[in-house]
Amino acid sequence: MLREQQVERLVGEALRHGPNGRTIAEERVASFLAHELRLPLAEAAVERLNLEWCRRAWRALQGASYAEVTKHAQTYRPRKAA
Repeated sequence: MLREQQVERLVGEALRHGPNGRTIAEERVASFLAHELRLPLAEAAVERLNLEWCRRAWRALQGASYAEVTKHAQTYRPRKAA
């Protein structure tokens, strides 16, 4: 339910602006969620969360927009090595 109603809502918002960007949108939402939950990316995967973490994830994503997700991605993206 978390994936269908929150994650897919944000990915759908991204796809309205760029219909070919599903992969990057999913990666950005996953990174945003991990940051909000203060978990490593692998541990913040929706399918790995227990009920309590799903509740926290729901609250973190509930008021979020894809614009916020994009801003997070731009702020915290890894820097390229020189």
